[in-house]
Amino acid sequence: MSGCSQLAWVKDVPLLIRNYDYSPRYFEGAFVKTNWLKPVMGMTDCNWGLLDGVNEDGLCASLTFGGRRITGIGFGIPLIVRYCLETCSTTAEAIEKLMEIPAHMAYNITLLDANLDYATIFFVPGGPNQLTRMAVGTNHQNEVNWSDYAIMTQTVERRALLDAALLNPAETADSIIHKFLQPPLFNTAYEKAFGTLYTAIYSPVTKGVTLMWQSKKIHQTLGDFKEHKHKIKLRANANRLLAT
Repeated sequence: MSGCSQLAWVKDVPLLIRNYDYSPRYFEGAFVKTNWLKPVMGMTDCNWGLLDGVNEDGLCASLTFGGRRITGIGFGIPLIVRYCLETCSTTAEAIEKLMEIPAHMAYNITLLDANLDYATIFFVPGGPNQLTRMAVGTNHQNEVNWSDYAIMTQTVERRALLDAALLNPAETADSIIHKFLQPPLFNTAYEKAFGTLYTAIYSPVTKGVTLMWQSKKIHQTLGDFKEHKHKIKLRANANRLLAT
């Protein structure tokens, strides 16, 4: 289980923006480019699965935990994200495939493509997946099913903040990105497995990404991917936030 907030932003500059909130202990910290069925780049999980990513067609995808305790028979969600980006070119294609794939736990996948078509799919173990045209994903689905978890992660408050930003005519891509670097979207409870490990900003137009922290930005594109090693001090990153 993890936290996470994600948003398909299409108002001025189309972007899929997400914060990944989890325990540093279980974070692989590897952002990779592959060329299996098609060029794809994203943040890995379980070696070959993906937490988020973009492919050569500009399809972007990102996952969040769905806030339910129930489990069932199905695939791990990082493999579903990988499958989506390897085999789909548009949000419409992804919807058609993902609606038929079971996940073993409750998760949400938000999609954005180069046509600015977006959707969020709720994966419900033991039940049918649910298609929504929501641009926002946090850590619940249609309603809160795990109240203690919802309170701890502020999932309702985070979704409300992002929904309000979508309705605010003065909001821009730059201003919404700034919100992702501030509470309640940015979290520092690393000891509770609820600290923001990175902010990812995917562009379906450039097929690029910016990975952000309080003190560092890393840019990559599918067309000009460069290998690097970076050390991020998460506690110092959090302290920098708290000092501002």
